[in-house]
Amino acid sequence: MMKWKYVAMDPKGAEQTGTLEAATKQEALLQLRSLGLFPTKLTENLPESSAAPSHASPPRAWNSSASGTKPATQKNNNSPHAET
Repeated sequence: MMKWKYVAMDPKGAEQTGTLEAATKQEALLQLRSLGLFPTKLTENLPESSAAPSHASPPRAWNSSASGTKPATQKNNNSPHAET
């Protein structure tokens, strides 16, 4: 089982945080919903004693506000090479 760290809203709109154990991210989300919580963030909670090597991927995360699209890039108009 994996440990998951969550941020969720309760039915009254108050933010709740905590950890839970689940085999998968989907199972963790289902557990939160069964508790009447609306998850806004869910990350794999890695134990501190098993620090990952620097070349390892960061912990998997789920954020309800993530759209899955790349953010728009802003044009730098302060560049000396900018067209006027």
